Amino acid sequence: MDFFLYAIEKILISTAGALHRLRILLRAQKKIAEKSLKLDLGSGGTKKKGFIGIDAILGPGVDIEHNLEDGIPFADNSVSEIYSSHFLEHIPHRNVKFVLQECSRVLLPGGNITIEVPNLKESLQKFLKMDERTRWENGWEQIFGNQKRQFEYHKTGFTKGRLKELLAKTGFERITLSLSKHGPVSSLRAKAQKINEV
Repeated sequence: MDFFLYAIEKILISTAGALHRLRILLRAQKKIAEKSLKLDLGSGGTKKKGFIGIDAILGPGVDIEHNLEDGIPFADNSVSEIYSSHFLEHIPHRNVKFVLQECSRVLLPGGNITIEVPNLKESLQKFLKMDERTRWENGWEQIFGNQKRQFEYHKTGFTKGRLKELLAKTGFERITLSLSKHGPVSSLRAKAQKINEV
């Protein structure tokens, strides 16, 4: 009896997952047709309103469970806007350029991207000013991530110069950088547009 109930449970879970993916796909296709598809990359539980949330960990703000290190699961020139807050630092250092190239690939020409990441320079300066006890009680999390689950490790860092250079090399222009706060973490916010191809 237990095996029979287990089999039914697996079928129901599989069916629910397939229906969810189909619903998201239909919603996305409608938005693509309207040229209003917006993606929140690494959305976690705080998806931006009006955006489709993509994250490797399924949660309340996640519409599509997908590891973005494998690319963005949308067609070329199909997305009008991309937003990403405190996600890019969780990508391995050598893969960041690929993820930004994927952003450029899926964005419509002239499409907008907004990225927020921890300000590594300020985080390191703050860390070095802390007393030894504070550094290792909670200060380290601002640099290395909270490490509570698989995808919650920081694998790279960003300064203004690095972020601007990466965006310029991956097909973006009109790049502006500003400072912001994300809780106690000093952050960088970059806004840019995909180069409007002639």
